[in-house]
Amino acid sequence: ILHSWRVEYEPAGDLVLAPANVSVARDSLLPGEDYQLSAEVFYFGDQKLDSVEFSVAEKYPGGNSAHILSQRLSLAPNSSKKVDFQWQSATAGEHTLVLQVDPKDDIPEPMEFNNQVLQHVFVRKDETPSTLVIYFDGLSVATNAYVSSHPEIECRIFDDSPAAIRDTSNVSIFLDGQRLAYANPAYELLFKKIDNRDGTQQRADILLRIQLPAGEHSFEFRVTDAFGHISSQTINVQVSETLQIFEVMNYPNPFRQQTHFTFNLSRDATLGTIKIYTLSGRLIQTLEFSPHAGFNSIPWDGLDARGDLLANGVYLYKVAVQQENQQAGQIQKLVIAR
Repeated sequence: ILHSWRVEYEPAGDLVLAPANVSVARDSLLPGEDYQLSAEVFYFGDQKLDSVEFSVAEKYPGGNSAHILSQRLSLAPNSSKKVDFQWQSATAGEHTLVLQVDPKDDIPEPMEFNNQVLQHVFVRKDETPSTLVIYFDGLSVATNAYVSSHPEIECRIFDDSPAAIRDTSNVSIFLDGQRLAYANPAYELLFKKIDNRDGTQQRADILLRIQLPAGEHSFEFRVTDAFGHISSQTINVQVSETLQIFEVMNYPNPFRQQTHFTFNLSRDATLGTIKIYTLSGRLIQTLEFSPHAGFNSIPWDGLDARGDLLANGVYLYKVAVQQENQQAGQIQKLVIAR
């Protein structure tokens, strides 16, 4: 005779990953940009789960997929856990990400259909060519400007898309019509890819150190990005063996508190001075500076050598530069009017 019968069991818990629990920073992006996702996994059950797999994969139209992320979660009874991750693609078009909890069905559950979310992401085509910024020895130069015979030339490349510039195949430099190879002992040509996340959108930096003979030279910087857009910039420069000074002036003139002495040099020099005189020829101030080929700008606060303000009136100044046994200089007038 059966007097009693009892059955004890532990009901299976349920893992839930729902579309409402997946949040994204934006639903479209450019190739190479980071796609930020956050997913919250819920667990309804009385027993702790020590190791639950959470995975992310990209699903392709043909049915294949590529693994992106796999992470193990520990879930207390009746709790949830948030997972943050990022993804990027260099290919434009619509992409499908598959987010799953317990993808191999290791955890017994009464329902499995709520363990997966399909997240659609649109990667926009990059329609904008790169922007180039060129410096010779740290300075922007005008066309036909004088530069050093051994300049350090920098080309900064900016683009909306982080995937636009990949390697040296995207960037070419031509000197007087001849393409410069990256591996040539006659000069130094360096490529640096920049993973820039501070918002400036600089993607690469090119540095060229080269010896130039005297004469006129033409540099062409050409960038073909990963999407086929072409950007180019040509800069014509001059190199001189003779030290000459051009276009000496100060601005503003007349001035009240400060002015800048500006001029152009045909080549680098080792010593530069600006001497300021009264009309009677008395020296009242001497400024020393390090001159370089091209445009130079030297500030002056309008004070004499003792630190006193000069009276209103007309003064003379001489800009002089020296390089080994060569010298050049010019005399001009300035006016103080306070």
